[in-house]
Amino acid sequence: MFERQAVLRPDVVAVRHRGHAVTYGALATRARGWAGHLRDTGVRPGDLVGIQLDRSVDMVAAMLGVLMAGAGYVPLDPAYPPEHVAFMAADAGLATIICEPAAVASSRFVPVPASAAQVAYVLYTSGSTGQPKGVPMTHANAVDMLTWATGVFGDDLLVVLASTSICFDCSILEIFGPLTYGGTTVLVDSVMDLSAEPSGLGVRLVHSVPSVITELLRTDRLPQTVRTAIVGGEALWAGLVEQIYARSSIERLVNLYGPTEFTSYATMAIVEAQSVGDRGSPPIGLPVANTRIHLLDSAGNAVAHDEPGEMFIAGAGLAHGYLGRPGLTAERFVPEPGGGSPGERMYCTGDLGAWGADGNLYFFGRIDDQVKVRGVRIEPTEVEHALLGHPAVREAVVGTVGSQPGSIELVAYIVSDVDEIVAVDALRIFLRERVPSPLVPAHYVFLRQLPRLPNGKIDRRRLPAPGPAEVACASGTPPRSQLEGLLAQLWAEAAGIEEVDVHADLFALGGHSLPALRVRVRASEVLGVDLPLRIFFEQHTVADLAAEIDRLTAGQVAQVTPHLDPVKRGELSATQLEILKRAERDDGGLVLPLVVRLTGNLSLAALRWATAMVVQRHEILRSVVSTPPRLAVATPPELILIDGQADFVDLIARPWDVRLEPPVRLFVARLGEDDHVFGVVLHAIAADAWTVETVSLQILELYAAAIGGRPVPTVRTVQYAEWAAERAARRDSPAGKEQRRHWEEMLAEAPVLTLPGDVRRAAPGPAHLHIFWLGEATVRGLIGLAREESATPYMAAVTAFAAALHATTGQPETMIGCPTSGRLRPELTTVVGPCMDALALRCDASGEPTFRELLRRVRSTSLAAYANDAVPFVEMASGFPQHPNRHPVFQTSVVLQQRPSLLDPSYSAELMGRQDIGGIQLSGVLDEPPMTALDIELAFFERDGDWEGVLTCRSDVLAAEEVQAFAQTLSDLASAAADAPDSPIKRA
Repeated sequence: MFERQAVLRPDVVAVRHRGHAVTYGALATRARGWAGHLRDTGVRPGDLVGIQLDRSVDMVAAMLGVLMAGAGYVPLDPAYPPEHVAFMAADAGLATIICEPAAVASSRFVPVPASAAQVAYVLYTSGSTGQPKGVPMTHANAVDMLTWATGVFGDDLLVVLASTSICFDCSILEIFGPLTYGGTTVLVDSVMDLSAEPSGLGVRLVHSVPSVITELLRTDRLPQTVRTAIVGGEALWAGLVEQIYARSSIERLVNLYGPTEFTSYATMAIVEAQSVGDRGSPPIGLPVANTRIHLLDSAGNAVAHDEPGEMFIAGAGLAHGYLGRPGLTAERFVPEPGGGSPGERMYCTGDLGAWGADGNLYFFGRIDDQVKVRGVRIEPTEVEHALLGHPAVREAVVGTVGSQPGSIELVAYIVSDVDEIVAVDALRIFLRERVPSPLVPAHYVFLRQLPRLPNGKIDRRRLPAPGPAEVACASGTPPRSQLEGLLAQLWAEAAGIEEVDVHADLFALGGHSLPALRVRVRASEVLGVDLPLRIFFEQHTVADLAAEIDRLTAGQVAQVTPHLDPVKRGELSATQLEILKRAERDDGGLVLPLVVRLTGNLSLAALRWATAMVVQRHEILRSVVSTPPRLAVATPPELILIDGQADFVDLIARPWDVRLEPPVRLFVARLGEDDHVFGVVLHAIAADAWTVETVSLQILELYAAAIGGRPVPTVRTVQYAEWAAERAARRDSPAGKEQRRHWEEMLAEAPVLTLPGDVRRAAPGPAHLHIFWLGEATVRGLIGLAREESATPYMAAVTAFAAALHATTGQPETMIGCPTSGRLRPELTTVVGPCMDALALRCDASGEPTFRELLRRVRSTSLAAYANDAVPFVEMASGFPQHPNRHPVFQTSVVLQQRPSLLDPSYSAELMGRQDIGGIQLSGVLDEPPMTALDIELAFFERDGDWEGVLTCRSDVLAAEEVQAFAQTLSDLASAAADAPDSPIKRA
């Protein structure tokens, strides 16, 4: 389409940028040069090429050149962090990345014809949180959209402002719309640059989000030449419609709706002045050409004409799915019930919409944005529309504060020029006259401007919380007894909220086992009674839990807590003794590094002081192991200053004799003037993964305090020796001895996992790493089922894993390891030392159970394990027959956590980024191959409603294709369980 225009109009200006104008002929020559250059460097048709260039004519030429070479392009913003770019490059399998203008080859290159089904470009969505998802779009998708745009916008495509990053979907229309019509693309860095361009350079069409259009009007930056304004990405409000027509030369306001997964646009409404539809807000209109919209309820049935339902989109613009994510594709791209050809699919948008009496479609917001306030389900967009009707409100966003049902309240974020005190009173009165009482926000936060993402949309994650004086819990039933008050306070502390209504569902607080375990420990301590763990899962409210504790403890005399002998600082714990044996055998896996790159003005004096303070805080970090094995005080380790990358790599790899060297190495490697690498390297005899975070966070807190001139943060420090003494007292108490008998019985004749490749078993080496996804619908189904069964999401994850192991191996029982932090009380969270432990879950899948039945079995096994956690598992494992290449008890493990381990270098900078450390930029450094001593390690990470699954499997036991097959089996079983939990689990 572009090449035809280049032949017809070689002397017409194709692109303008910063005073430079390039004709179609010149642009085509540059593009063919890029195409030849790419082919000369090995790029072949069907490859994907990254484009990481600043906005320029070369950027546009490179995009066209990639397409001429028969490849597809993947935009990479130059501002993206290196880790983000590295992930996208690996995920897309890029053949190369164009990151700087090059001297390109001859312009005589003949473009490679592309098929309709060939990928033209891949856009990544949700890049600001979690792992981005690639959406490949074909030439057919793009041509369908551009053909539609030509018919709708016509001569307005003669001069189009291109202000959107090429990483976002509306850039396709902005750049290629005019270039395939014979018009001019006016390339700017920001839509606000319009004022810097003389008379807007004749721009006829502008595309942006409504809030940015508002700013253009307010600052009088819209050129008089603009005839059409396209808005999308945010809800349009009636007041803005009136302002656009009253304060600009715009003749046509077009409201577009559509996700990246559908080539940008699925519906269109031409919004007239004084016409906002029958629902009080502008419509998103009707489906564009070759597009079908379905509104369905949660059961997949069509809703009544005027009822809201989830919007599903089908048609020519639909992507085939997500790049390399078949599980997530199956979740979001589902069969179309009718209206298309056989095999057609449709995309689940997660957006709510309804057909109005005027025949138009109306947008109601995100399904996952819905909240309940005092039992009333609320769409925040409805409140936003009401606020925007006030003449003093320029912009408005509505969010929430609180996470517990009964404590959730609405927060209004306002951009206004009026006095705040007057505005709050006026706004409350204004809203009460227009919306029901529950829709009136309890809190109001006034901002000079709303935080935005690079594409101009509002970044809700950066909206500030209301000030301390503003935060208050919604009214609920207060505690009616001392016991209810105690339990409510403990639950509030464990879940990190202000208050707990005694009738609130406790399972909605955090959805995992940790709060329940912490509340049980603290309640048992205060009451002097060893409360059974099961009641903290069976009783769902504070009121019910208090009543059950009253019943169980009636007439009981408080038990005597185990007597603690004076702490013997030199004794090694059972865990440390086992680690020492491994160290003497020269086993691997005993070094835990966290290494980050620091770019900027680093204060070595502040960092040296911070590291010394942390070493002084934790006595285990300044100890060595003497003979016979005991901890002895040693010279505190100091921050080491070294030059060059090779030196610090050698420092990490250097053999570690804990009898001679303290268990922490701290270093700064100087790579350049403002370029350093900082490392915290710990030996397992004094650390675990939790310790890495604790030590690193405390160093950063102290560094931030030093350079900011702030007081030293106060930290309550419990020494590892104290923790170990308390753990030993629990182990040796009568209850601990009884628990040991429980484990001996439970682990008797424990099954050994037999995998297809077990005959290949050798010493552990580099492992296979495989990433897969469970989509939002599956996760929602699993969590809902867990709540029905008084279980936790983690128990549901274990059940899915156990089902996949059973389906793969056919074994009726499997042993699964459950890692634990070993730090249940709040004051123990900063203990530095090897506190982490594991529980062994014996999962019984015999008798062809349903998923629900297997979940009940896993729940029962899990509660029994948690209730018998006094015995360090390392001690139990040491009593079993040892195998040189196999764990003595379990060969698999599973965890569910909200973010990856800080030992993963891709995320190591996350911890460092929590502190204001003087503008230093941080990034990961190490990229070691994955290792595991277990046959299969599964980690689930919560990602915006999805679960990212990471399988780390021994390469001597499972081949790469077997790992992928196992992931697919697990995904299929989880999806089936979410839909039909009462169906028998099927073998793979």
